Amino acid sequence: IVLFVILGCCALLLRPVSRLSRRGSSEHPLLGALARLTLPLFFLLATPAVTYFALVQINLIGEVASIIQFAATAIMFLAGAWIIWRIAPVLAEALIATPKINTESIDAYLIRICMRLLGIIAAAGLLAVGAQRLGLPVYGILAGLGVGGLAIALAAQPTMENLIGGLSLFADKPIRVGDVCRYGDDEGTVEAIGIRSTRIRGRDRTLTTMPNAVLSKMPLVSLSHRDQMLIQSVIGVRYETSPEQLRYLLVKIREALLRHPKIYPDLVRVRFVGFGASSLDIELFAYVKTTKGPDLLSVREEVFLQVMEIVNESGTGFAFPSQTLYLGRDGGLDPKRTEKAEAQMRQWRDEGCLPIPNSAAEHTT
Repeated sequence: IVLFVILGCCALLLRPVSRLSRRGSSEHPLLGALARLTLPLFFLLATPAVTYFALVQINLIGEVASIIQFAATAIMFLAGAWIIWRIAPVLAEALIATPKINTESIDAYLIRICMRLLGIIAAAGLLAVGAQRLGLPVYGILAGLGVGGLAIALAAQPTMENLIGGLSLFADKPIRVGDVCRYGDDEGTVEAIGIRSTRIRGRDRTLTTMPNAVLSKMPLVSLSHRDQMLIQSVIGVRYETSPEQLRYLLVKIREALLRHPKIYPDLVRVRFVGFGASSLDIELFAYVKTTKGPDLLSVREEVFLQVMEIVNESGTGFAFPSQTLYLGRDGGLDPKRTEKAEAQMRQWRDEGCLPIPNSAAEHTT
């Protein structure tokens, strides 16, 4: 009766402990990780107590005592492995909780991965010791797991590719959490880099989840690591523009860029670069003293407005796609030459030496 009462009390305590272990906190990851330790700790503490009352206080003997002792040993080793697996995230979150590490940074994800792998290895080692203690054939189990692991590895090849791709992102660090990057033809802000995938927030505020295996093979351009920002544009003016007007435009636009306080004067370039389909092309090239997109847009807007004023002052204008159509009068066919050609053909026909389809030798000289 006492044993059943103890088991009933343990069963009643199991439900609230299980609820507590499922609680998580996105604001406090360390507390959430600690909460997940409660359920394995409950089994680790309750199992010796139940075993003590069953074998010492009640004094169960024989086959029943052997079964209880076997089950208690198995549960304790399983609970210990569970605790090791659960305590690895706790240690990781404790390291990440330091002020130097951002919880969403690539370093934080790398710490979580390493601690989780260490926890899995340690838990597997403890389970192997427990299996040996219980008399199970450990080497046979490992051999079976090796064959099964090969089959699982073949089936989980895409997952392994994503894992390796994530490790390459962690090692090379081409992008970090919070970076604005260009991947393929798209741009966005990196929000999270995980084991399997990376989440990127696009300009239209959509969230793209990219597998790491795919992302690691794409050209990644980190726009946040620029020390300067580029203004580059081709300005097309009308073909009626004279060479002197063109020289005036080059000088004035270059002076406007050199006077701008937010543009590096040593890197300014304004050149006449070619003859377009409907315009004379002038290339404008300058670097802005900023690393922020809104500042670049502001400076570029000022520069383009100044260019419009300079073009108006020069007396020319911007070119637009156009075509020039030349009209002429058709003189028609020459009647004298037509009559001469027809007479020659009649003569050849009358003489029976028509050079069609094969030309005679005398007609080809």
